[in-house]
Amino acid sequence: MRGSKRLWMGWGAVLLVVFVARNVQAEEPIAAPAEVVGETAEPQADPAQLVAPIIEVKAIRVEGRRLLKPRFQGSDARTVIGREEIEAKKPQALVELLRQQAGVVVTSNGGPGKLTSVSIRGSNSNQVRVLVDGVLVGSSTTGQYNWANLSSLDVDHIEVLRGPQTTIYGASAMGGVIQIFTREPEPGLSASASGGYGNRGHRTGAVRVSGGTESGVRASFAMEHTTINGVSSFRPDPSKNSHLEVDPFRNTTTSAQISAPVGAGRVRFSWRRADAQAELDSFLADNESFDQDTRQRNMSIDWQHPVTDNWATRLLLGQHDDRIVGEDPNFSFNNYDIESKRRQVSWTNDVEWGDFSFLGGVDLEHERAVNDSAAIRESTRRTGIFGQLRYDVERVGASMSVRREWNNRSDDKWTYQLGGRVTLLEGLDLLANFGTAFRAPTLNELFFTDAFSAGNPDLTPETSHGGDLGLRWTGACECGFQWKADIRAFHQSFENLIEYRDQGGFFFVPENVERARMSGAEVELRFDWKALWVSTSYTRLRTRDADGFTLARRPRNQGRLSIGGEWWDRFRAEVVLHAVGRTFSSAQMRRPVKSYWTADAHLSVEITQYLTARLAVRNFTNHGYEEVDNFGTLPRMAFVSLEASF
Repeated sequence: MRGSKRLWMGWGAVLLVVFVARNVQAEEPIAAPAEVVGETAEPQADPAQLVAPIIEVKAIRVEGRRLLKPRFQGSDARTVIGREEIEAKKPQALVELLRQQAGVVVTSNGGPGKLTSVSIRGSNSNQVRVLVDGVLVGSSTTGQYNWANLSSLDVDHIEVLRGPQTTIYGASAMGGVIQIFTREPEPGLSASASGGYGNRGHRTGAVRVSGGTESGVRASFAMEHTTINGVSSFRPDPSKNSHLEVDPFRNTTTSAQISAPVGAGRVRFSWRRADAQAELDSFLADNESFDQDTRQRNMSIDWQHPVTDNWATRLLLGQHDDRIVGEDPNFSFNNYDIESKRRQVSWTNDVEWGDFSFLGGVDLEHERAVNDSAAIRESTRRTGIFGQLRYDVERVGASMSVRREWNNRSDDKWTYQLGGRVTLLEGLDLLANFGTAFRAPTLNELFFTDAFSAGNPDLTPETSHGGDLGLRWTGACECGFQWKADIRAFHQSFENLIEYRDQGGFFFVPENVERARMSGAEVELRFDWKALWVSTSYTRLRTRDADGFTLARRPRNQGRLSIGGEWWDRFRAEVVLHAVGRTFSSAQMRRPVKSYWTADAHLSVEITQYLTARLAVRNFTNHGYEEVDNFGTLPRMAFVSLEASF
């Protein structure tokens, strides 16, 4: 009864926007919103660079799954992290940039190379869909993506979509979607090489070469190798306790791309691989013999073609392989070899006619996992058909989406999504979104078997419904002062959540028994004046399970403040303060994890046209803190690098 009430409230919010739209007066013309996709709390590169067309005739892949360049910003809660910010900060792992975004919570189990998960608006990590160049990544056994090994090498920009997105993107996008787009090969010949040195054994070297022919064929190759001694996975900073053992991490990332014109369109082959080695610790104990090797590989063939000036089509074939091997001579349960594969075929069409447009397509996905230690040699198949109808003019925009997905291992599902935008004043938009979402059971939940647990093939999908209501305000004055603001209130209810329950004798089986509610607010602000900027974000999150308890690893308060500037087109400086409120690390052991804050500094200087120097100091106040109870985090880390471009 309570869920139905919220469902109708969500519908009512969207209908309210439409009603307001019909009554907004239009005597005075309003300039179209900026064409930058989404809002970000950080400086962006030129919008024309972020959305550079993949083909020469039409601008393709501008926003999410849309292929034609939108005339107006949508109502989605979207943040874009541009290439300029990625290049300026050069994080050791790309996930470090996500920590600073509104609505996003990142937790790491013990420093560099250790399991790192991302949550959006209080969702579980396996309820966030992660795509690299449109290809679904992550483990088919757990359903989540381990962010620890994803380097910033060859990454162009990142899109973060908050809120239920299953209708357009498919199963598991309950909390949101994170898309990573890699750099296109550039025409002409170019090359770059970089190297860096830091404390705690942090070393990095990278090269990239790109070129093209007069016929339009382009290719690029990039490679990066990183080593870092890190800290003990089990304990915080070794200097603060008796444990001197550290758990080093090594990662080699390789990326290659070839693209060529095909008629008026373009086809692109992408290949990316990460090979990582990390030392781990056993549960509640240091362990110098526990090693884990991880291989993550993505491959895709992406054909995009403008059928007409108002119709673009895209065919994507992709595969993601994930293999994890653990070796420990001391404890047998730390020895494992887990392989998973995700294959997909996606066909998308974007059509415009007048003020209306239609986005639709078909998704085919196949997942397979092999884990002999858990008696898993299973696969699953999903087929989805979706469509979205949009109406966009200067003062109002609305969208309606629907999806039907079939699954050979669990129930088939319908989902829908509604969105609305109304321009109240010049630069000020009222926004509303509401939708349903689901997550199919993972192969582990269906089939994992060992001495203490067993899978449940009768599980049904997790489901949710919810949305957000907010304001977006952009403007500028004659003095050169500019501002952007995005404020949202959100609510989402989850049903049929899968939880492992004790069947007696310390033997656990997953069941659809849990419920949860997530609600809160997100604020993103950015101010620019001449060469200076100030940006901030804040998230207030309230979570409750069926028994009224707060969910683990969901801090109620989280915020960021960034102050920086650029001078003479050569010097860039930024200080970032990040604060996270009190939480606890697991539902079983509710020992609190204290609130904490960190401060980072980033400097870059263009010494010559071809040489750039960078300095990054992470946690320069050397605060000791934990993200997960009894797992280590990095102390002060300084890193200096040089990059030569030709």
